[in-house]
Amino acid sequence: MGRSRLRETDKAYIAGFLDGEGTITCTVKEGRWPSLRVLIYNTDQRVLQWMLAHYDGSVRPHSGWEDGQKRVYAFAPTVPARMRLLKEILPYLKLKRSQAMIGIRMLELTHGQGLDERRQLAMQLHALNRRGSTSHARP
Repeated sequence: MGRSRLRETDKAYIAGFLDGEGTITCTVKEGRWPSLRVLIYNTDQRVLQWMLAHYDGSVRPHSGWEDGQKRVYAFAPTVPARMRLLKEILPYLKLKRSQAMIGIRMLELTHGQGLDERRQLAMQLHALNRRGSTSHARP
């Protein structure tokens, strides 16, 4: 589906959400192709629906929600939209720039090629995402 072009300020806005309320991670299962995930969370669906208007994907309630808490929603771009999103916001990322660069490289590798490289990249991504990691870029 064709999506409208974003202004540079909109790309920077999305980058801020990913830096502060998002994650770039990878699911690795034995004998399977490592799967990159990009998620942006918020309690207000409107901003996530706005992102959905520009990138294919979905907005769903986040499973980590508990009774008594404000419901959290997650925007998850499709695989093709992940590449476009990461490339477009890369210049504006402050905290998750390294993760985005790894994610872009992972998405460049197709099934059947680079499985070992993709697994190595997944391990690098996990190391960057470890709580308390000091390897993030400085703002």
